Amino acid sequence: VVTTMGSVALWPQLSDSPLDFHYLPSSMGQGVPVGLGLCLAKPGLGVVVLTGDGGLLMNLGCLVTAAQFPVPLYILL
Repeated sequence: VVTTMGSVALWPQLSDSPLDFHYLPSSMGQGVPVGLGLCLAKPGLGVVVLTGDGGLLMNLGCLVTAAQFPVPLYILL
């Protein structure tokens, strides 16, 4: 799970393992690119990205790339 911005700072504390969550503070718009990069670098690794509407709009090109490759990327808006 990849999260961004301060409103989701609580999510990493809910995990049993530090490898489950990657929190990017003060990085609006970088959640989807990081999640996509993880999917492309580690084939078969499913990634969930928690992002807001503004953050998603900052990197819409990533959605085009995600659509071109069969990656297990899940975006929760």
